[in-house]
Amino acid sequence: VSQSRYNVHVFLVWHGTSKKNMDSILKSGKFKGFPFFALDRETAEKFSKQAGSNPVVMDILVDPASVVPTGGYLTTVKEGLEKQNDGVWR
Repeated sequence: VSQSRYNVHVFLVWHGTSKKNMDSILKSGKFKGFPFFALDRETAEKFSKQAGSNPVVMDILVDPASVVPTGGYLTTVKEGLEKQNDGVWR
């Protein structure tokens, strides 16, 4: 996804988790550790159901420089991906 609004090229990816975890991520503006992101929503939905009760899927815009491919998914290049003021996670 390339959007001039962000002044960078961004990837739209999905993160399956529980509602409790999503609330914590959104409140802190950070992912803990090295989270995995699916390249399609359906895969993220499968993982969200394994995360516990109240499964959810988060739509995430990431800076390509912040992620690397790993086994069909993306993960972060460094620990603690953070949401920036422009809405892109880096």
